[in-house]
Amino acid sequence: MPKSGRTPSPIDPVSPDLFFEKELAGESPLTSATATKLYDLGADFYALRPWDMLSDQDLIMLEAPDTGEMCYCSVMGALGQVFSLHVYIGPEGYQLFKRIAVGQPITAGEFFASQRSVSVEFVASGELTPPDRRLLRAFSHPFRKGVVCPMFRAGRPGYHPWHITEDEGRLLASSLETVLVFCNHLLSHRAVAYWGKEDIYPLVSLDTGRKHNRKCKITLTPAQWTPLSIFGPSDYDKDRVARILKKTLPASGILEADHFYGSAMIGLKHERKACVRVAIATDARSGFAYPPVLGEPSDTKGDLLVSVVLGAIESARFLPQEIRVKGADSAMALSSLANALDISVQVADSLPALEQFKQGFLRMMGDPGTNLNREPGS
Repeated sequence: MPKSGRTPSPIDPVSPDLFFEKELAGESPLTSATATKLYDLGADFYALRPWDMLSDQDLIMLEAPDTGEMCYCSVMGALGQVFSLHVYIGPEGYQLFKRIAVGQPITAGEFFASQRSVSVEFVASGELTPPDRRLLRAFSHPFRKGVVCPMFRAGRPGYHPWHITEDEGRLLASSLETVLVFCNHLLSHRAVAYWGKEDIYPLVSLDTGRKHNRKCKITLTPAQWTPLSIFGPSDYDKDRVARILKKTLPASGILEADHFYGSAMIGLKHERKACVRVAIATDARSGFAYPPVLGEPSDTKGDLLVSVVLGAIESARFLPQEIRVKGADSAMALSSLANALDISVQVADSLPALEQFKQGFLRMMGDPGTNLNREPGS
């Protein structure tokens, strides 16, 4: 990628004032001003090669200018596979980073389902989509063999990475600038130990009084953790439960219930693609799977579990003696329904019957079902 320096790149006079309008219908598309800033900062970033001085675990923190949220910048490229800047947003973003960093099992679907991020990755032109190409053509970016291209993306929970909005573009530009200024500082302060203590990273704030040769203030700061949210009991259809109770169904067996994400894409060509989301219930002894429930990204986990358990009871025509779930949040979500039906809910370390069905379902959907590597932008 050509280095832009600090002179703003000229936009082709016939290029649009907005980018990704069709792909971001109903949202704020990227403006030409922010696109110009992203393109120039991306060129400077690639020219600096920060992956030669940082590993993907050497996080750089900054506060998002518009929201004040803590952001965690991970420079990827030290392994020579993926060259990018991935910015994890908020405490949930940091939790996801830690889960990947320590090697906890996570599938591609689970990563897409829980990420909240902005990123730029430097790729071959063959990996670009037509909207990406339209943006780069506005800056006369060459598409020759061997010339890398910046690809800007945003991740939202429950969706695959997609084109960035104006707000997401501004956050990514701030992150790129912060990392650039910090790396230039690092070149002359290599003896300073900014990493080494667990969950402590340099928080970088830029000198707003300068336009060129910007300085930064660096404070070693603990990462922000948020305990896992334990939601209250989920609502249920009381009339539906009343009809079930009226049938005086026999009590028998144990249900395993859970929900999961797959990496298959759902959505029209120019829409943000949702991840497939499925709630399932299986008989713990026989492994028989009852009709699954497909969910939207906006659905709560509790509502999906309630729906799939009610469907299983209606299909099986008996009341389970026990429902097994993974996690206290799932047990809490089902507590009101279980009380109404006089069913015990237990948190289990594993759900073997359900897991077997889940793996088969993912294979049928073409999901790789494998753990991510250390560079999740790939």
